[in-house]
Amino acid sequence: MGSNKEVRSLLVSLGMTIPQSTEEIDNHLLDTNESIDPELLDFYKVYSELQTEKKQKVDKILYHKRLVLAAEIIKVLPNDMALGHLKLQKILFFCFNHLQIETISNYNKHRLGPYDPKLMRSIDTQLKKNKWFEYQKNEMPKYTRLEKFGQHSEWYNRYFSELDSDIKLLIRRFRNFKSSHIEVVATVYGVWKNLLNEEVVVNDSRIIEGFYNWDESKSRYSTDQIIKARNWLTANSMEPRQGKNFF
Repeated sequence: MGSNKEVRSLLVSLGMTIPQSTEEIDNHLLDTNESIDPELLDFYKVYSELQTEKKQKVDKILYHKRLVLAAEIIKVLPNDMALGHLKLQKILFFCFNHLQIETISNYNKHRLGPYDPKLMRSIDTQLKKNKWFEYQKNEMPKYTRLEKFGQHSEWYNRYFSELDSDIKLLIRRFRNFKSSHIEVVATVYGVWKNLLNEEVVVNDSRIIEGFYNWDESKSRYSTDQIIKARNWLTANSMEPRQGKNFF
C-alpha cells in the first residue's frame, strides 16, 4: 500500500471520493460493479490510516493552541509574583471549562484541585524551546522573558481573535489571586460541576461536603472560604455547566 497521498490519487482516478466512515465503505462495496483487488486497495485500511492522520494533525494543533494560550496568560500577567505552575494551570483550566476552549488535557482529582501534572512539564518545555519564556522555580516572577518574547502573538490572534475579550477578562479576574485562593475557587468549581453531572440538588452543604472529601489536605480551608469562592463564581457569572468534565 502506498502513502495516503498515493491512495487519494488512486481513489480519484477511479472516480471515488475519500471514505468518511466505515458505513460509506460498506455501501460502496455493495453498490460497485467493479472488482478491486484487496491487495491493491483495502478500503478499511485506507479509512483507518486517514483517520489516524487526521487525529494526529488535530492533536498537534490543540497542543499548540494551549501553548500559545499559556504564553498569552504569562504576557498579560508579567509581574504576577503568584504566577507559577499552580496559578497558570488553574487559569488554563477555567479557559478550557468556562470558555469551552477545545484542548488536550487530563485534569484529575489532585490535592491541589483539578490538576494535570504533565501539562505543565509540556508547556514549560515548549515555552523554552520557542524562546518565549523560561520557568525558573526560585525566581520572582517565575516566568522570565526570552529573546523571542511576543512572537506567540501572531498565533494567538489566529486562534483566539474571537475569544480575545473573554480570555482577557478571565485572566484579569485572577490578577490579584494568590495560588491558594485560585486553588479553592477551582476546587469548588470542580465539586460543583461534579454535582451537576450527578444531577443532584446543588447547595452550600453539598459543595462544602464535596470540597472536604476531595482530598484530606482541603481541611486547611475554612467553610467561609469555600462559600466565598462559590459566591465569587456566581458574582462573575462563572458557574459551571452540566456536561463534559475535564477531570
